[in-house]
Amino acid sequence: MRSNIIDCASRLRSIIVSTAAMYVVTHLMVFALMPVAFMVFTFGAENTINKFKRFFADAVFDVIGKKIRVIGMEKIRNDKKYLVVCNYPSGYVTFALMKSFLSITFVADDFLTKLPFIVFFLKHIGAIFVDQKNAWKSRAAIDERLKNRSREIQYLLIYPEGRRTVDGQIGRFKYGFIYILRHSNFDLLPVTANGFYQLKPVRRLYLDPGADLEIKINDPIEHAEIEKMNKVRIAARSEDLIKKAYRP
Repeated sequence: MRSNIIDCASRLRSIIVSTAAMYVVTHLMVFALMPVAFMVFTFGAENTINKFKRFFADAVFDVIGKKIRVIGMEKIRNDKKYLVVCNYPSGYVTFALMKSFLSITFVADDFLTKLPFIVFFLKHIGAIFVDQKNAWKSRAAIDERLKNRSREIQYLLIYPEGRRTVDGQIGRFKYGFIYILRHSNFDLLPVTANGFYQLKPVRRLYLDPGADLEIKINDPIEHAEIEKMNKVRIAARSEDLIKKAYRP
């Protein structure tokens, strides 16, 4: 009985410390880094920008005391460009993928343009802002980005569910990511994020320090193979690969 009480107290203490670190330290860190970020993104070379992104992502997980296990990096070829599709259990997944893929950029919901620091950061790493309620506007934004700067992209991330899960289950994939595949030469890279829903789901304020975080890189699907598949098959195969390796 006594040992159970001690274990509960220890777990509660860990939750309080990690959550306080998330809300206090990370916010202070963002404000402290804003002047540095402005200088890096305005005057820095691409390699410098990528290093800053990695530093920022590393700092987020260092602050909350979490390590991330990455499995399957050997499946990636440096001479290829990838559209990374990943399940979306938590906002922390984006930072984890920034750690895993140094030159990654994002397809982001345009509501983020209302957040000053976030939009500054995303614009300078080449994010594509889409309006999920306006397909034509979203396609125009994607077309413009792929036409003007596609050569600079090695990894482009999109969450095909469209939004974070509220129950830990992977939602049905929307077809928006297939439009990008059809209008680019990207291979498709399905990635499974494990443990992040346990760490911090969208409807919970505190972090779970016991979460076991993992990024699982599944087998890529080459562009030549994608061209032979219809959109239903592409979505189903991507969803299946991600779900098979998934745990909340």
